[in-house]
Parts: sequence; structure tokens; C-alpha cells
Amino acid sequence: MLKKILSITILCMILTIHGFAAEKIDFSYRGIELGGSYEEMVNKIGQPRMDISHLTDTAVVTYYIYGENNDTRIGIDEATKKVVDIRISDKTYESEKGVKIGATLYKLNKAYGKGEKERIGGKVYYIYQQNEKDRLMLDISQGYLNEIRITTLEQ
Repeated sequence: MLKKILSITILCMILTIHGFAAEKIDFSYRGIELGGSYEEMVNKIGQPRMDISHLTDTAVVTYYIYGENNDTRIGIDEATKKVVDIRISDKTYESEKGVKIGATLYKLNKAYGKGEKERIGGKVYYIYQQNEKDRLMLDISQGYLNEIRITTLEQ
């Protein structure tokens, strides 16, 4: 009997942890994933409004800008031609877990679990790792969600 209760308790803990953690689907934007191509991006969300190039410490990234307020940027590494950075500040976008820009810290913790809190470049982020390189970064600098960033770039 004790063994059954212990097994059920462990199973509930595993399901709770899994249900409140960042998952693979959280590392994409409208079907665009890190490592995708320009063609896949255009096929899924259309032509960008404009583009700008940006030099990082490790790569030259061309950001393709979407939205009336230039509030979604998808970065493609010029060397590999792959998506390496997705930045979303579009207030109308809703993630797969129902999270929107402006969400409270309570809502973020409920949807994704407690992320690793880190200060980068004067901003505060909750950071979730999918693997060695892919990160979901939630900008919480103002006490609520300001930007969703999905990236392989080093900070």
C-alpha cells in the first residue's frame, strides 16, 4: 500500500514538473524554429517589411522585420543562412501557452515554471534552456513580460 502511494506521489510530481516547464513548442514562433531557413520563414508568415544587418560578437545577422510597429524580428545568420534569433514584442501575439506581452511574473511562472533569472545588458530575463544552444529568454525588466526572445546567439 505504501509503495502504491509513493508511486502515485512521484508520478504526480513528474507530471507537475513537466506541465510547467518550457517545452519544444515554446522555442518557435508561428511554426518558425531556430535553424529554419529564410524560405521557410517567408512561406509561414509572408514577406518581411524590411531588413537590417547587425554584427554580433560571433556572426553577422540579418534581421527581418515584421509587424506595423516593427515588433517582431527574425534574425538569420549570414554565414549559415539559418534562423538564429527570434524577438517578439508584438502585443497581439499569444504563445502556445497563452502568454502575451505584458503578462505578469505570476502568469510566466505558471506557464513556464521558474526560469533562471539573469541580468544581461541592463535587462532582467527569465532564461530557459532547450539544449546546449537554444534558449528562451523572457525580458521581465519592468516587472512584466516586455519581449520574448528565442535564440542561439551568445550574449
